[in-house]
Amino acid sequence: MRIWDLKPGARVRIKRPFVDFDGLNIEPGEHQVETHDYFFYDDGHTLSFTDGLILRLAGVEPAHEPILHDAADFYWELVHED
Repeated sequence: MRIWDLKPGARVRIKRPFVDFDGLNIEPGEHQVETHDYFFYDDGHTLSFTDGLILRLAGVEPAHEPILHDAADFYWELVHED
C-alpha cells in the first residue's frame, strides 16, 4: 500500500516497526487516519491518527522510500477505508 492510499477515515495496520523522520519509533498496531498532509519540497507526508499518533516520512530520506511505496504491504496494510 502506498502512502497516497491513506486518506482521512482509513484504518491502517502497521505491521513492522520503523523510525520516522523525527526519529520516533513507530511500533506495530492499528490506527485510524485523521489527517494526511503532503509537503512537496521534501516529498514529505505527515499522518495524524485519531489516537494521537503523528508520524512523518520523507522521500528525501532513503530509508523511507520502501515505506512510502510499500506495494507488497510489508510495512503496513489498509484494514478499512471510509
